[in-house]
Amino acid sequence: MYDLSIRGDSMQKDQQPIFNKKTQSVDHFNPMQQLRNFNFKKMVKGMRFRITVLILLMSLIPLNIISSIEMSQFNKETTSSISDKELTLARSNADIVDDWMGVKISSIEEMIANTKDFNKLSYEDVNKLVMPIGVIDSEVSSTSMVPANGIIGTGETAYDLSERDYFRIPRDTGKATISDVFINKKSGNMNIAFSVPILNEKKAFNGIIVSLAEIDILKKYIGKIKIEETGYGFMISSKGDFIYHPDKKMLNQNYTKVITSKSFTNAIKNQVMVEDSGVFTYTDDKGISKHAAYATVPRTDWKVIVTVPKSEVYKEIDHISFLTKILVGSTIVIVILLSILLAGLIARPIERLSRHVDILAKADFTNTLSPRLLKRSDEVGNLARSMETMTGSIRMVLKQVVDETSNVQLNINQSSERMAELASQVEDVSATTEQMSAGMQETAALTEHMNATSEEITKAVHSIADKAQEGAEVVEDISGRAQQLREEAIHSRDAALEIRNVIETESRTAIKKADAVEEINMLTASILQITSQTNLLALNASIEAARAGEAGRGFAVVATEIRKLAEHSAATANRIKEVNRLVLESVSGITQASEKALEFIDQTVIHDYSRLVDTGEQYFKDAKTFQNLVIDFSATSEELLASIQTVSHSIKEVTDSNNESAVGTHDIAERTAEMLTKSEGMSNLMKTTEDTALKLIEAVSKFKI
Repeated sequence: MYDLSIRGDSMQKDQQPIFNKKTQSVDHFNPMQQLRNFNFKKMVKGMRFRITVLILLMSLIPLNIISSIEMSQFNKETTSSISDKELTLARSNADIVDDWMGVKISSIEEMIANTKDFNKLSYEDVNKLVMPIGVIDSEVSSTSMVPANGIIGTGETAYDLSERDYFRIPRDTGKATISDVFINKKSGNMNIAFSVPILNEKKAFNGIIVSLAEIDILKKYIGKIKIEETGYGFMISSKGDFIYHPDKKMLNQNYTKVITSKSFTNAIKNQVMVEDSGVFTYTDDKGISKHAAYATVPRTDWKVIVTVPKSEVYKEIDHISFLTKILVGSTIVIVILLSILLAGLIARPIERLSRHVDILAKADFTNTLSPRLLKRSDEVGNLARSMETMTGSIRMVLKQVVDETSNVQLNINQSSERMAELASQVEDVSATTEQMSAGMQETAALTEHMNATSEEITKAVHSIADKAQEGAEVVEDISGRAQQLREEAIHSRDAALEIRNVIETESRTAIKKADAVEEINMLTASILQITSQTNLLALNASIEAARAGEAGRGFAVVATEIRKLAEHSAATANRIKEVNRLVLESVSGITQASEKALEFIDQTVIHDYSRLVDTGEQYFKDAKTFQNLVIDFSATSEELLASIQTVSHSIKEVTDSNNESAVGTHDIAERTAEMLTKSEGMSNLMKTTEDTALKLIEAVSKFKI
């Protein structure tokens, strides 16, 4: 054990003592020694490094974001300015070319309009008339008329121009047109044709006047386009053929045949040939990245394209970007230096406090901080003063711990003796509660059995009550059916009486009407008497007719017919008489049957219905009596069920109470046993606490205060 008592007044300035484990002595702060013992991993984990990184992040991230945003905005504005400049240049040159073409077409149209009787002039006269146009306009190489058949010249020098666009379009549409670039077969030069149709008074086509201009004329306009150092302009037709280009090898060639760059051909195909104007970027056949703008010539849909290398467009941006990077880099270096300096100012006093805490961690509370550190007015000074105050407080606490430890040991000895007595008493209580628990468990088992028996009785009585209730309902149904049977029997008896009376009345009426048949017999007898007399008269008439000879022949015929009619009437009367006899026999049979039916209804049907009424009445009374008995039995069952349920509930409460008591007693026994175990544990804990108190005294004795 070494005495580490060092006083702050022995230190020089801000130097703090450092405990050296190898030499077991105190070393003062030595910068060179610290440099030799430099540890990179420890530095990375240190507060000074973290503060430096935090300051750098807080300053450099916003700086980079701001500079990136500014550069992006500047780049966007510059690109927009270049695009506008190129687009304006392309549009202005497209308008110039359009105006130039308009002048060529207008000169021909004005000549035709200003010439009197122009349609009456001959082919030779028209050629003489338009020839001065080429003299006046130096840009026009020749002007001539092409007749309606499209053939100029004669013989071997004749040319058929009927399929040329500059002839076909005016012929078909009656409007002036401007051709794409073509090779003049006479001169071999590349020309552009300006053709105007000749129409007579009936608007019939008589030919065209065509002026030819060489393609080199466009160099005066498109060839003057100059942007940045190497930027230039060119023009292509609506079919994609180059009308003008600084490289003459590309003239009158389609872009798909002379350009190999896919980005360039795709831009022309998908953008330039589709839209009127715009900007695009591409890489040419030499691999140079370029920025281009285009505009459309209204009269011909030709495209004027202005292109410039991106390196020339963004030269200023690259220069400014370079300067910005230098400025940002310088700023980063300055910020790093300032961050290191600021981090040192913040971390150095904290490191001193850390070394002081390390000394305190070794149980040495005799050391004090330097007065300069304690006099600081910032948060570090407050921390140092608080730490010094804490050190004094710990000294006082350690002293009190040493004083109180002996008292704790004495109290532990007394507590151990009392815990032994308590353990003995708890053992007695535990045995008694075990016996009580066994008795309560037996009582609980008996009450459980009583409870199960009462529940079975309750179920049986409940079943009886249910059966009685069902019997009451059945008896009520029987009573209803008996009453219904009685009422139906009375109704049937009354109906039978009514039918019997109706049969009797109608039978008597029918019998009375049957008396009229007797009158038919009387009438039949009269008819037979009349027919007999008629027959006799006919016979006499026949005799008299025979006496009369030929004069009585007609009368004889009549007499014969009368006799036949009398015989027929007699036969009919006999038939009626026979039918009448049958009717009388039927009426007699019906009368006898009616009398038997009435007798059966009076003696049998009415008597049986009366007996059925009496039986239904008695059946109804018996059902009522049985219903009353069932209702009384059901009420008695309900009362018995209520009584048994009350008894069962009481037994259940007793059972629950016994179970709770048994559980409570068992819990008391378990808790008593647990208390005994805890008391033994408490005794052991007292012994352990006594040992701990001894160790505490030994540990506290190590502190230097």
